[in-house]
Amino acid sequence: MNSIFTLAACAWPDRRRILLAAGALLALPAWAGRPLATDDAAILDPHDCQVEAWHQHTGSLREWWAMPACRVGDWELGAGKGQASASVLQAKTMLRNPGESGEGWALALTIASQQGPVRQQILNLPLTMAFLDQAVLCHLNAGWMRPHGAATRNTWSAGAEYAFAQRWSASLESYGSKRQAPTRQVGIRYTLIADRLDLDASVAKTSGARPQLALGMTWALPHALY
Repeated sequence: MNSIFTLAACAWPDRRRILLAAGALLALPAWAGRPLATDDAAILDPHDCQVEAWHQHTGSLREWWAMPACRVGDWELGAGKGQASASVLQAKTMLRNPGESGEGWALALTIASQQGPVRQQILNLPLTMAFLDQAVLCHLNAGWMRPHGAATRNTWSAGAEYAFAQRWSASLESYGSKRQAPTRQVGIRYTLIADRLDLDASVAKTSGARPQLALGMTWALPHALY
């Protein structure tokens, strides 16, 4: 997942705009497969685990994040930790699995709680549709977020992935929430070790804020739980 925390809403106007953009990134898309911010309707296989880690920066604001997750029963459970007091807990389960061929559509439910400079609760429904023998994946999200001390807001997200080569895939997405400008993001992912290690990069832009750049990795740990 792709998100950014800051230590405080500083007094400088440009930093306040950056914080608002950061809050939009946090709110929406829970945590999906990197480099996507849009959540996908998929969870880990039984007994599998993974670790996602990334570095991102917007102007002078920089952040390191790590988020391990494991499949426990019907749920994928994850816990993320950034610098300072930023943290997130997330649980995700499938409501509808795709057919045996992997084509068709799938639906999931994601629940997340964020603590730190941005505190809020999130509920998200990711829908994924597969085309061209799963070379193209389209993701649609509809959700709700409740920031601490504020009213609940609707959230939305739409994205697509295209596997254009054996080890390469590209993504394009847009996401936002009610009364906030949408964020647009492009990303690329490279499989360094098949079924084990992916590397990724992304650039996101929200109107009125500087671009957010991110570099990350996903390390798969199959059958880590028994």
